[in-house]
Amino acid sequence: MRSFILSFILLICFINSTFANSFWSFTDTKEQKMDSIIVVDFYKKAGELQKNNSDSARLNILSGLKIAEKIDCKEQRIKGNWLLANLELKQRNRAIADSIFTAILQHPSWVDEATFCAIRIDYAHLLYLEKKIDRAFLIYQSVVPYLKVKNDFKLLVHCYINLSKLMIQKHNFKKAMSYLVDAEKIAKQQQLESKLAIVYGTMGRLYFQEKDYSQSLDCFNQSLFYHTKLNNIKNIAVCHQSIGTLYILKEDFKNAEAELKEAGAYFQKVGYQHQYLTVLNNLGVLYKKQKQYKKAIQNYKETLQLAQQLKNVNMQSTALLNMGVVTALQKNYDRALTYVQQSLKLAVASNETDFSEIYQNMANLYELKGEYKKALKWLARYTQHTDSILNIKKYKAVEDIKLKYESEKKELLIEKISLENDKKQAVILRERLIAGGGGLLFIVVIVFLLIIRRESLLKIESYKRLVAKNEQSRLENERSRAEKWKAPTKNGDSKILLETRKDVLDKLDLLIQQKFYTDIHLTLSSTAKKTDTNSKYLSQIINDRYASHFPNFINQLRLEEAQRLLSDKNLNYLTIEGIAEQAGFKSKSVFNTFFKQVTGVTPSFYREQVQKEEKNS
Repeated sequence: MRSFILSFILLICFINSTFANSFWSFTDTKEQKMDSIIVVDFYKKAGELQKNNSDSARLNILSGLKIAEKIDCKEQRIKGNWLLANLELKQRNRAIADSIFTAILQHPSWVDEATFCAIRIDYAHLLYLEKKIDRAFLIYQSVVPYLKVKNDFKLLVHCYINLSKLMIQKHNFKKAMSYLVDAEKIAKQQQLESKLAIVYGTMGRLYFQEKDYSQSLDCFNQSLFYHTKLNNIKNIAVCHQSIGTLYILKEDFKNAEAELKEAGAYFQKVGYQHQYLTVLNNLGVLYKKQKQYKKAIQNYKETLQLAQQLKNVNMQSTALLNMGVVTALQKNYDRALTYVQQSLKLAVASNETDFSEIYQNMANLYELKGEYKKALKWLARYTQHTDSILNIKKYKAVEDIKLKYESEKKELLIEKISLENDKKQAVILRERLIAGGGGLLFIVVIVFLLIIRRESLLKIESYKRLVAKNEQSRLENERSRAEKWKAPTKNGDSKILLETRKDVLDKLDLLIQQKFYTDIHLTLSSTAKKTDTNSKYLSQIINDRYASHFPNFINQLRLEEAQRLLSDKNLNYLTIEGIAEQAGFKSKSVFNTFFKQVTGVTPSFYREQVQKEEKNS
């Protein structure tokens, strides 16, 4: 009886213990679910507050993260930090955002593949903003195959658009356009109208950079159509502004005025005063081009007043400078000088670094007033200032070339080491085969010949890459020279140019068309006589326009002529010395040295490769 009672008590205890454990387990699970719901609510509220109240949004995210860490929910921890990184990015705290993204990307297994892919895309956008182009490009490229498999067309189009923007940064416009064409095709198939609006807007900007204004205009009109359909007021205004700017360039002033006024009305409607400021300034430029000086001055005054309200010192400086230019065109030089002086004061106050346009206008105004001593003083400032800016750009260009050279050098060194290792292995293999029997000698010889053949092919390929890179570098330098010659302007405004300088440049351009540089006895003084000026002034003009001294400028023209002659199959009867003489070089040795210094290859190799490529194509 006692044993029965004892057994019964033990059974009751066991049941009670089991029930208690189940109850507490159930309670814990229920509490975790509740905490998880609370975390999601915090994140949802943070998302709603991001636009208007970033501090409250951050507080909600941090509260959610604290609970997520407490219940050890890894997925919610990743999502919370992702929200926090994007919030810091919107607040332009890029260093903080970068560190958060870097920490998140250490744990790919904590979230599903789709979420991790979206996080990587956001991180690539941050890298793009930080000008880390190559890293951003690699991330976008790596997620494209996954998006294609998952048929995530929206994100795929988004990636293609951003890849095109990265290619534009690298000046690879052909590749940029190919990405945009792919994006357009997918967006059309899937009827993604918001993406089509962005694609056509990006295409418009790309064509604008390439100076294909007709194509650019078509694209912006397409973008405007989709933005209007979606009632996206801000982007509608941006499209009207871009179209107005293109009409100015095409000198269709009536349509330009209508588009810019439409843009201004939309910007005012949504309260984008800074953008409206730019539209007002552009209207001033338009009226100036039409010689409606009173209207131009009025617009610039409105620009100045609004800039003062918005405390935009840089735009105040720009408006005053533009007022000075227009007032000078009205021949009121004293008032124009006052405006330009005020512009200079504000430019200095706004931490502006490029005063070249202001300095040149000061010099021109004093010259027009007949105060030549003061004009020379400001002209000297202008020259010194532009030289310092040019030197900075030159230094940067040299550093870029050095970086490219070092990268190429490392690649070639790796290839060389690889080839040397292959040779050593081939030699060892041959010795072993000979030791093992003469019957395998034939195989060793074939392997060795293949290695030599591979080395030869690698050398040719390396030369091709070098030629292509040098050619690209040459084209970039030409484009850079052309851009440097463009008179420095703010918001499209032009400068007062000296008539004598224009005459000399026109005559110099005519001489270039007549190939005057092919004269082997050509000198600076003889060229100055042909352009009706003196040697010092001509040298200064060539230095300003081409960022080059006279001998180097002439040799560059002769080099381009030589490349044209070398590419012509009908002139194969000419020797290298004959080509040099026809191009204007005094001797074959001078020609060979300069040609190799600029292109990286000899003239004979250049002729052989160019004509071989033409034959293959």
